[in-house]
Amino acid sequence: MMCLVRLFLFLAILSSSVLLEADDVAYNANSPSQSLKVGDTFTIKLDALPGAGYGWQPSTSGRPNMKYISVNTLPMQTAGVGGKQTMVLRFLATATGEATISLAYGRPWLLKKGEKPEKTLAVKILVR
Repeated sequence: MMCLVRLFLFLAILSSSVLLEADDVAYNANSPSQSLKVGDTFTIKLDALPGAGYGWQPSTSGRPNMKYISVNTLPMQTAGVGGKQTMVLRFLATATGEATISLAYGRPWLLKKGEKPEKTLAVKILVR
């Protein structure tokens, strides 16, 4: 049993180590807008409770200037069940112009049914 736990932890750490690349541009909450170049990868890291079903969903991905690439969840820093985890959402700048990435926080199956999100986030992007 302990071997399975160690294997799971090793795989979780291994999978999280490939999430971010050196050339990613990280979201800065203190800046009203983000400036990118075509080809840049833009990363947004936000706290979530995926164990309780809560997560961040892109409601608008910034198309046609931005493309939604992936979402990953980093392993919890402390042991336990149902604690906060970090969601990493990645987007690619595909064309010059202005874009807005809008995210909604909630349970995905309820958001799809039209339930109001617990939180929202809008990030303005300028792609040069």
